[in-house]
This record gives sequence, C-alpha cells and structure tokens, in this order.
Amino acid sequence: MVDERAERQQEAERSVQQSQAGAQTVLGPLLQRQCAEEWDSTVGEGKDKRKWWRSASSCCRPRPTTCASPAP
Repeated sequence: MVDERAERQQEAERSVQQSQAGAQTVLGPLLQRQCAEEWDSTVGEGKDKRKWWRSASSCCRPRPTTCASPAP
C-alpha cells in the first residue's frame, strides 16, 4: 500500500510538471513597503471654499533589475 501511494504521488507530480507552463524562476527575497500619503486640498471658491484632508495608501513591491546568485 505504501509503495502504491508513493507511485501515485510521483505520477501526480509528473502530471503537474507536464501540464504547467515551462520552467519557472524564483526570485527573492522581495522587499515590500507600505506607503501612506496625506495632503490637504482646497475645493470651491468664495464662501463655498473648503479644505479637505486627503489620504492614500499603497503597497510598494519593487522588483530587482538583476539577479545574482552566489557561486556553488
């Protein structure tokens, strides 16, 4: 039974390898940084003029432009 399960696992791995796209390259580590901005803006004119506080946040994930791996 153990041999049968091991064979089925290997068969499943081969099937996935054959059905997926070509070889993949893993780059890492990647840096992730949360960025937040706040600013005020003026809306309207005259007595309808109001100041609004605005904010925005985003997640910055710059990707490396080169990949160097240490020699084995």
